[in-house]
Amino acid sequence: MSVLDNQFEKIQSSQPEKTAGLASLPDRAAAFLVDCGFLVLFISLVTAPFKRNLDYADLNEDVKAYLVNYCWIILLTFCSIIIYQTLMIWLRGGTIGKLIFKIRVVNMWTAQNPKLTEALLRSVSWVFSVIPLGLPFLEIMSNPQRRSLHDRINDTVVVSISNRQGMAPSREERALVHSVYSFFLALVFIACAVEIKSLVTEFSTFNDFFGYLSESDFACEEVTEAQKNWPQASDVKEQRLNIALALYATDAIDEACLDVEARRTFYFKENLVSAYLAKAFSTADDSTLSDGYLHKVCEVDSQSEECELTKIIVLWTEKKWDDAAEVFRKLEKSEKAYVKIWAIKHQEKNKDYSKELATIEGLWPNSVLKGYLGSHATVALWGAHRKDEARQAFLGVYDEIPSDQQESFSRWMCDSELEDACGYKTASCSAFYDAMGSGDVAEDTEDAASVLTYIKSIQCQPDYSKALAQLKLKIEDPNLYLYIQGLQAKEYKKKYEANQIFENLLKEVDADPQFAYEVRRQSLELISRSDELEEITKQWRSEQTRSWYWLRLGQRIFKKYIDLNQHMEAAKVGKELLEIDPYDSVLRRDVVVALFKGGKVDEAKGLADEIRRSIASTDEFDNILMQMKRTQ
Repeated sequence: MSVLDNQFEKIQSSQPEKTAGLASLPDRAAAFLVDCGFLVLFISLVTAPFKRNLDYADLNEDVKAYLVNYCWIILLTFCSIIIYQTLMIWLRGGTIGKLIFKIRVVNMWTAQNPKLTEALLRSVSWVFSVIPLGLPFLEIMSNPQRRSLHDRINDTVVVSISNRQGMAPSREERALVHSVYSFFLALVFIACAVEIKSLVTEFSTFNDFFGYLSESDFACEEVTEAQKNWPQASDVKEQRLNIALALYATDAIDEACLDVEARRTFYFKENLVSAYLAKAFSTADDSTLSDGYLHKVCEVDSQSEECELTKIIVLWTEKKWDDAAEVFRKLEKSEKAYVKIWAIKHQEKNKDYSKELATIEGLWPNSVLKGYLGSHATVALWGAHRKDEARQAFLGVYDEIPSDQQESFSRWMCDSELEDACGYKTASCSAFYDAMGSGDVAEDTEDAASVLTYIKSIQCQPDYSKALAQLKLKIEDPNLYLYIQGLQAKEYKKKYEANQIFENLLKEVDADPQFAYEVRRQSLELISRSDELEEITKQWRSEQTRSWYWLRLGQRIFKKYIDLNQHMEAAKVGKELLEIDPYDSVLRRDVVVALFKGGKVDEAKGLADEIRRSIASTDEFDNILMQMKRTQ
């Protein structure tokens, strides 16, 4: 006779009017459902205040309060189950459901109700059996005494004290349990296989995986995130350092992040030529050290694209833009994103917008670089005088760029619109006002560039003088304050005072291209004699920076010469501008007019032959074109 049979005899002897044996599976299932119903009601009452607080936190978007109340609900749910089962089994030998269906929990060796510690441990074990999807409960259908994990841990068994005696699990029940276990084991195996395959895909080398495990020492987090979304030409992911160099070129990461990736590459002895280039960039503050790394790039591989890039960097420092363009032509077939990004920067600086757009197209689509590429495509389209396309590009990319760059991007676009046609009601200017958080009055008085653009926008609006006076009260920057004072003197026709203010101010802001341009623009508008204009023209010619502001000042000098009927001087300035910006068809027409009026008819004819007539043609240009045709 088995030990379990001996215990059942003890139970019968202690309760002679009843029989005892294993509890049947239907009784246990029914008791479980009754207990669940009771617990749902009880737990709902206990956790009701926290559920109400949870709803309030959700409505108020209070994440901290939401998490605190959610944790309290989980804790109270588990505690309620444990306390309920512990007390009922210790005091009565079973829960309410078990008592209804006349089944009990008893100690196998004493046939008595479990002690308090045993009941507590059984209840805790029962709760933990729920966590792995309740799989441990299936042992009720496979264990000979229908004892699940929580019963075997505490030496307890569930018995019946009614005439409905349970049987040991049948072969079919055991087979079903084994099938369920096999199914879940297969799911775990498949999940592990998928995860391993994902790791193999994500980390093409052991070094990548090791770098991932040692994130703080061997990898920059921004590069790790970018690598997940970086486009792949094959199953092999782009090298981390190439991505880091591309992100650095777009100002998405700083020198410290790039330095981490460079050190990682040195540690694993991978792609040393790129590592030296990265170190040259990350140590840019120390020119001697940075130059040393640049020399090492070509020492490692003099035929590499990285070596060609170091030559370009040297040419940039010497301002040899055309020579740098020649080197970039050798790199046109490069597939490396960071090489193309530096090419975009050079092409934009060199006003080669058609090539810039082609280079951007070669990098598209790239979700990581989408904001950068879109913003530069906007600039290139505007520079190529495809302004409607530029406006559409701005609208398409504005939300894609980082929020900390939106103000500068919208400011540039708004400033360009204002320069072009005083378009303060454009989408870009609206975005600029929103990014400043200002509405009708500029609040970001610490940012000179934003304030200068804001001032330019209110010059186009009614009540300009009033708005300028209000803004002056908020300004703390002495140069901005002086600039507004000069604008007010100009507005009140105090030409001498305004000129003196702008002349003194220019000495302070000459290093700031935008500020210097705005001051010169205001001075230019006050000029009424050709000798005064010649002085500004000399200064303009001596700079030759090819920047946006240099071009803008040249265009205004050209128009000022036209206003003063100095057509030949205007034509000279216009031709200089066309060498840098050959896309400007409107300027080309105006130069034809200036040449014709200055008596250079043959030269005007030659330039006019290069122009295709369009809706941009002016009446004056059309009239001159007709006159030149009649003289042929």
